[in-house]
Amino acid sequence: MITVQQILSATNGGLDIILSLYPQAQKCVGQKNKHFAIRNEKTPSACLRQYQSKKYGEIWQVSDFGGDGRGENAIDIYMREKGFDFAEVTLHVGAG
Repeated sequence: MITVQQILSATNGGLDIILSLYPQAQKCVGQKNKHFAIRNEKTPSACLRQYQSKKYGEIWQVSDFGGDGRGENAIDIYMREKGFDFAEVTLHVGAG
């Protein structure tokens, strides 16, 4: 069984997954306080950041301030965007 840790490790802390879903976020990598749009909006309201998770180490997350504002890791975003459960994510994303 593939684990969350394996997926995150194989995808650069989830950054590869996030950029596959939101290629426009590439401009935010390494840029503090830079935002990108994930929907049609005048002012981009999502930000990308890397943080230290106690459980998974260094991972990437997206916070969408035009939505609920809470940060989501790559797996949560993939499940929401694609309508998959975790088992389906492991089949589509895999661990390398």
